[in-house]
Amino acid sequence: MHRITTAPVAPLPARTRWAVASGAGAASATAWWLGDTAPYPYAQRSLLDVLLSFLTAGRMNAVLRPRPRERLLDMVGRGPWRVAA
Repeated sequence: MHRITTAPVAPLPARTRWAVASGAGAASATAWWLGDTAPYPYAQRSLLDVLLSFLTAGRMNAVLRPRPRERLLDMVGRGPWRVAA
């Protein structure tokens, strides 16, 4: 009968363990975020109130202003209070 022996394995340094744990956490969070099929999950409702410094009422009106012979159909509603004009 053969005896199976293994060489001793050195433990991973703490820095490497933290890097692996952080990477696994980031990967699982990304998978959860991208895999969610709800239109806008209730848990993320606070993201609607995040201030967007580049999104002002003037820029929104300039982008949404109809051009000649163009029609707009608004089916979404007013939206968050800051961008509703």
